[in-house]
Amino acid sequence: MVRNRELKRDLDELRHQIELIRTVVMVSNPDSIMAADAYEGLRKTILRSLSATQALHAALADLDKVASSTTDIEFIRVKLSELLAQYGIQKVTRYEDRPNAFEPIGPGPRFSVTKPAYVTESHLPPVVMGVAETTDEPPPHPATLTTGPKVAGTDEAGSGDGSTAADSPKPEPRDLGRDGGET
Repeated sequence: MVRNRELKRDLDELRHQIELIRTVVMVSNPDSIMAADAYEGLRKTILRSLSATQALHAALADLDKVASSTTDIEFIRVKLSELLAQYGIQKVTRYEDRPNAFEPIGPGPRFSVTKPAYVTESHLPPVVMGVAETTDEPPPHPATLTTGPKVAGTDEAGSGDGSTAADSPKPEPRDLGRDGGET
């Protein structure tokens, strides 16, 4: 077991040194094929990033247009759901569905979600981490779970606690800074 760890560490070190050698070759000889491939890959990545940014800006403008033209909160929720689906983002309101997408508060073993997580279908880190606190309450009865476009375990308000939108207090507007955190 110890020998395997040593071999893995040595192999990782060799990989790192090979990458350093490649970098030195690219920098010292920018006319090499390796450098040309790296620059082409970088150019394509930048173009994809620009395209994704433009699509996101268009989606935000569309959402603003909808929010400015209607007072129907349900219509805005539907539009938000469509945009989240368009970008492959899912709202997770049950800790059991994706435990690694939540910051657990307390020792467990059962958790109640206080802030939902937003994830993509891939198992990359969550788009937005959720928060789940220890609870003594039993898990929800299967009859309270919803199906369809909503994630299982959510209700009309998206809280996962079985309450309805009418039962939920309206959230206060918050000023979110450039990084998405409260200011």
